Amino acid sequence: MYAIVKPKRLSGMVTAPASKSMAHRLLIGAALSRKPINVKIPDSNDDVNATRRCLAHLMTENSPVLDCGESGTTLRLLLPLTAVIANGRATFVGHGRLPDRPNDELMGVMTSRGASFSSNKLPFTVSGKLHGGKYLLPGNVSSQYISGLLLALPLLSEDSDIVITTELQSEMYVKMTLDTLDMFGVRWSFDFDGVKPIYHIFGCQSYTRDASEDIAVEGDWSSAAFFLAANALGGGVQVAELNVNSSQGDMEAKNLLASMSERVSVKNIPDLFPILAVRAAFLDTDTVFTNIERLRLKESDRVESVCSLIKSLGGKAVADEQTVTIRGGGLRGGDVNGFNDHRIVMAAAIAAAYSTNGAVISNAECVAKSYPKFWEDFVSLGGGVQLAEDT
Repeated sequence: MYAIVKPKRLSGMVTAPASKSMAHRLLIGAALSRKPINVKIPDSNDDVNATRRCLAHLMTENSPVLDCGESGTTLRLLLPLTAVIANGRATFVGHGRLPDRPNDELMGVMTSRGASFSSNKLPFTVSGKLHGGKYLLPGNVSSQYISGLLLALPLLSEDSDIVITTELQSEMYVKMTLDTLDMFGVRWSFDFDGVKPIYHIFGCQSYTRDASEDIAVEGDWSSAAFFLAANALGGGVQVAELNVNSSQGDMEAKNLLASMSERVSVKNIPDLFPILAVRAAFLDTDTVFTNIERLRLKESDRVESVCSLIKSLGGKAVADEQTVTIRGGGLRGGDVNGFNDHRIVMAAAIAAAYSTNGAVISNAECVAKSYPKFWEDFVSLGGGVQLAEDT
């Protein structure tokens, strides 16, 4: 599907969709709880639905087949759990770029503690059972490796230590996982071994919470960032249901979009890079984005796809191994490859709305991965868009 977006200022009010990152974690906590817990997710999406679907199979079936769709979070958060609670084996499948996204370090450390895999790439079957002990993981590939183990290891009979062997990136995503453990009464502690962070997980635990309490998933700062960027470009958008005390790292969007600096590290906010790059293209100066290495491992290679987005709309972007530089001066408009990446498509829509001539954007339907109502909200704010089927 294509989106034909006309230049048009956005204004009005929208409600932020539920935080995808929090929803994954809370659904897992609720599924493991000894008492029924209702997790309220006002607007779900493809990734969260994948986690919900996989949990339903995992909790009720022997040797389940778990279809993660294109959700890396679903895969990485559930992998350790299957080697703790699945009855012998579970098979994982995935689609899109998911089979090519990295999981080697997580699979390796799980293998060292009792699990085995039928293949090193999706689809594969996980068998065996994890044991407690020491889990050594890098912190600069995916924080989801750490989060998956944090969620699963409390269910083992032995204590465990997760030792982070490199600098931890996207630390706030780990904090969200720890907040989830706290919410369900799971005990953990934090320490240092010299300079290496250690998360100590006590064994023989269960997830417990007052069954009378529903859990409402807070609004998603990652999704809200697209419309907050419209404000930075001259719009008048209000985004409701955002928690200003959130542990979501992407809450930083509010400050970054309002006042961009000449150098911006995306080490802890990789999902904000596409819309920050669009914002940078409308500045009068150049902006250098650093710590970009993990951007190549997302739904698209976001170094390539973001540079393509900016160039397609008449801007200038230059990338090397460690940085992306976006030249300021505004965007003219043009045809944009969406790379089947939800964040590229949404960033392109905002860019087109404030460009000179607008844009035609491919893969418009892929916003359903995180924000199914994006185009509906875009129109409600006065955006000019026509959705057309591929020919």
